Amino acid sequence: MGTSLMQGKHMNRLLKSFVLIMLLGASGCVIGSAQNQFRKQKPVMPVYESDKPYALFIESQRRRNQGDLDEAVLLLKQAVKKDPESVFLKREMVSGLMEQKKTNEALRLLEDILAGSPDDVETLILSGKIRQSLKDFETARSNYEKVLGLDPDQRSIYLLLGGLYLEDGDLERAFSLYTRMVEHFPRSYVGHYYLGRIYFEKGRLEEAEQEYHKTLELEPNLQEPHFDLIRLYEKTGRQDLVIRQYENLLEKDPDNAKSHMVLGVYDHKTGRRQSAEKHFGYLGRKSATDQTVFKTLVSDYLDAKKYSELLVILDGMLKEATERSEIYYLKGIAHERLKELDRAVEYLKKVRPDSMFFANAVLQTAFLYQEQKEFSKAENFLKSMIRKYPEQADFVIFLGSFYEDAGKYEPALNIYRQALVKSPDNVTLHFRLGVVYDRLTDREASIREMKTVIRLDPKHANALNYLGYTYAEMGIELDEAERLIRKALEYKPDDGYIIDSLGWVYYKKGLFKEALGYLEKAAELVSDDPTILEHLGDTYLKLRNEKRALDMYRRSLKQLKTENSVLEQKIRELSEKEF
Repeated sequence: MGTSLMQGKHMNRLLKSFVLIMLLGASGCVIGSAQNQFRKQKPVMPVYESDKPYALFIESQRRRNQGDLDEAVLLLKQAVKKDPESVFLKREMVSGLMEQKKTNEALRLLEDILAGSPDDVETLILSGKIRQSLKDFETARSNYEKVLGLDPDQRSIYLLLGGLYLEDGDLERAFSLYTRMVEHFPRSYVGHYYLGRIYFEKGRLEEAEQEYHKTLELEPNLQEPHFDLIRLYEKTGRQDLVIRQYENLLEKDPDNAKSHMVLGVYDHKTGRRQSAEKHFGYLGRKSATDQTVFKTLVSDYLDAKKYSELLVILDGMLKEATERSEIYYLKGIAHERLKELDRAVEYLKKVRPDSMFFANAVLQTAFLYQEQKEFSKAENFLKSMIRKYPEQADFVIFLGSFYEDAGKYEPALNIYRQALVKSPDNVTLHFRLGVVYDRLTDREASIREMKTVIRLDPKHANALNYLGYTYAEMGIELDEAERLIRKALEYKPDDGYIIDSLGWVYYKKGLFKEALGYLEKAAELVSDDPTILEHLGDTYLKLRNEKRALDMYRRSLKQLKTENSVLEQKIRELSEKEF
């Protein structure tokens, strides 16, 4: 198997694995100890009576190992009092305080250590890692730079500092740093690898190629340099070298699905059909036991919009896996993306009921009928699926939503009610039923359904918001409405519609200044919603800012694109005034 250095397409993401490792292991001090995640029942411990700093430290370590972090930190504090000049004890105490999430106290202690020992390398490293974990990147960079000035043998700091430079897009400083690293550590394959990445970004492709080859010379089993070389050769049009790299990968890792895919497609294009069939056949057999095949197909071909190549691979795989529903499903999606809707429906209908993709395939088929304006086909198809698979509530919900979109609320009401007989605790069915009751102006029934949803799922943000907004619209239970909507915001804090609901509650309470802040924020998050814009206009009007109110009303009407007599009247009345 090939060894993976890191994963990811962009340079700044490639350092995360190293950065995480560096942040978690600092000079014998642990910032985030895993041992506290699995605590056993804490034993009763005797009071420790020694007044020797070292003995107090040893006891603190014993307490920490047994899960008693609080007592461990208290013992460290005693040790520091006994020996206030000990930098080591203070660093240990900083680590304990960070584990306790007493960040400010830990930072104050770090500053105290560095004030007395500004060139202590271990403390600078610890400070840098803590500052980096707190996203204080400027201080972290400064600390790491000072560390390397004092001790250029700190190999891990090159990686941490290089990562910060690359996060900032500072290629020049990163290049200088990694150059120093490979001069100091000539056999550092990581340093050569990142030099290659930087050369590539700077367009210096010959130097990049040399660094990638140097990386592989030092660490032959790495995969990433091969992929980077592939990217380089693709950019320079050297297809023969692209293929050679995939062949190298396959030689080192015969199970590398991506290599089989690329080589199979290449062989298919160049007329080497027998070789292509071997690669695709292998993928077909492997897909029966390894889901990574489909994950790779999705990420490298479907998401990358390489639909024709995807279909070539899938067709080849079908020869060895004729009943694989996943293959039919991906073929259907690929044909859909190519706007070949009839072919898409043909393959989606081949997905078997025992497949994890069956429900998606049914819903996608119905959606494609709608896309082709074949509404009766969509309706009849969903009805037939509901009869065959009555336990599939998603089919009912999709058909109900289809009716809702068409303004057919009575049919939607009927199928939701029927489905609830079989699935009385289905949260989504109750929620959709509540929405339909609201559309039919049966507010009492809508409120009842939303309360049922919240009883079944107290964290259902949409139901909490819907019920709260309904109360606000009715002008009743406004304190309860505020409570419900604030609860919804705990689960969706940046949802513009929920923020609008809270602003509307304040409006209904007559607290117009408070309402304004929330409604302006909602309009920033959802700038094209006519209701939010109208709410904002109403609030400006109450605050006597008629010019802004008129602007909001006009924007709201423009977004509606339909007649609205109430909104049009508001605009007429304000248009007649002079501002």
